[in-house]
Amino acid sequence: MRYLLLTLCLLVAFGARSQNAPDPYDNEVFVPNIKTVQFNLKGLQNSFPIYELGKPARLQLSFDDLDADSKYYTYTFIHCDRNWQPTDLMFQEYVRGFEHEQILDFENSIGTRIPYTHYNLVFPNRNTEITKSGNYMIVILEQSDWDRPILMRRFVVIEPPEVSIDIIRAQPGDVAKVNTHQEIRYQINTQDLQVRDPKNEISCTILQNGRWDNAIYDVRSRFENGTMLVFNYMDKIVFPAGKDFRSVDLRSTKYLGEGVFSLENVEGHVRAVVKLDKPRTFSPYFTKIDLNGQFVIATTDYPDVQYPDLRADYVETVFTLETGREYDEEVFVFGGLTEWQLQERFRLRYEPEFESYVGAGFVKQGFYDYIYVLANADGTPDESTLEGNWYEATNDYTLIVYYRPFGSRYDRAIAATTFEWGL
Repeated sequence: MRYLLLTLCLLVAFGARSQNAPDPYDNEVFVPNIKTVQFNLKGLQNSFPIYELGKPARLQLSFDDLDADSKYYTYTFIHCDRNWQPTDLMFQEYVRGFEHEQILDFENSIGTRIPYTHYNLVFPNRNTEITKSGNYMIVILEQSDWDRPILMRRFVVIEPPEVSIDIIRAQPGDVAKVNTHQEIRYQINTQDLQVRDPKNEISCTILQNGRWDNAIYDVRSRFENGTMLVFNYMDKIVFPAGKDFRSVDLRSTKYLGEGVFSLENVEGHVRAVVKLDKPRTFSPYFTKIDLNGQFVIATTDYPDVQYPDLRADYVETVFTLETGREYDEEVFVFGGLTEWQLQERFRLRYEPEFESYVGAGFVKQGFYDYIYVLANADGTPDESTLEGNWYEATNDYTLIVYYRPFGSRYDRAIAATTFEWGL
């Protein structure tokens, strides 16, 4: 009963933008009506947006416009260096096609309480073909107006690999991190690539669970053994392991899914109250299958679920974290559903009467992973205080290799691999 009273507290509507503006060449949504941005290899939900030149695989970008009308959205690309700054290449040097193309694939939602228009783009396509490897931003604009971007997303295009990567499993070199962190060590064989100055020409970026916000950039080899570049550092390529993510099943607005405490109809939409959560900092570690912080859009409310992107409704989702105390820092729900950002609409407020944090945000029906974080003074998330870390947690890591020989005008992406880490 106490929990039910808590969840019936007044729920404030939050804005969609983070309080901390990200780097201009970072993943970002610029307008509040755009929701549920998904970007992956076509046919592989939650895959990392990376593809190889000359291969049939394509990338798919989709999003919802809650204005539920028809807009003239266009897309374009910006070629970037390994650190996500724009290169000096002309557009025609890295894309075959026009600088702005219209998104022609869009449909209205079907039978949803909250209407929206779903936009979908697949590329390369007959109008657009990328010709050079490297880091890219795709920018979605309204009316091809650079003053009116609606969203930006990072992706990587690699060349047919000329190097091989060997991942080495090892415990963290820092004894204090053995039970809480995961350390990456690896070797790169460059025998098929003529590298004159490995330390200056070859660099790497490592990501955890597809996140750019905590990626480790510009890693150079520690030493070379013939054509083998060895990246065997102590306490350099290290990530907090976290714990397996919390999850909630919002696929149904009629029946309680995993992690859902209650469902109710409120002012033309459905409110789903997530079961009461508590901090896990010192809780024992339990292995569970998760999506490594991502989400999957789906609905079970209709016998015909052929079009989940159009059938899935938006649900007001209430999160409650019983902490027993108030923190000096703000508390946020965090994960793929917040685009790995501290979004204001997922900030929780403290309710002294219940010694808990509570807040709500609208999300599209599906299955979601999430955690709770504190906001550091510099705008980064503190994931350890409320969740803790355990070395056995399962995480996906993506390693991207860049090559910039002397005199080159851009960083070529020459190899990439994604691997799982954990026990």
